[in-house]
Amino acid sequence: MKKVKSLLLQNEPCKPKPEQIPNKAIARVWSKMIEIYGHKFASQFGEVSYPNGSLTTTARTWAQGLANFNSQQISTGFSRLVATGEEWPPSLPAFVKLCRDEKPLASYHRMATALPAPPVDPAVVRKNLSEIRKRMSMSH
Repeated sequence: MKKVKSLLLQNEPCKPKPEQIPNKAIARVWSKMIEIYGHKFASQFGEVSYPNGSLTTTARTWAQGLANFNSQQISTGFSRLVATGEEWPPSLPAFVKLCRDEKPLASYHRMATALPAPPVDPAVVRKNLSEIRKRMSMSH
């Protein structure tokens, strides 16, 4: 991984693109993710910035991925994230899906709920078992 990073950094430095959210905003996203997931997020995605204060490449990618969302949509993404109950932090594409203003899934896309168990009448059960036993003894 270090070799790949060093090769990537050898080319001209990656300049922040205008189509990314501001550094302060991505720092708040990072901070919120660490509040929710603690070391799991930090170990998976690293720090938000280098010692010189510039965004890490990963943070820049997240900033670009979230560029089309306003603060309310990102806040909605965090609310949905917590509601999922996932123990591990999401990837950028997974978090982007949570930030989108999408309608709930149609009923045919959701898991079916089980029907309640039918009521059991012990008298009917005894009668039916008795009938089954009679028929089984006749077949022998």
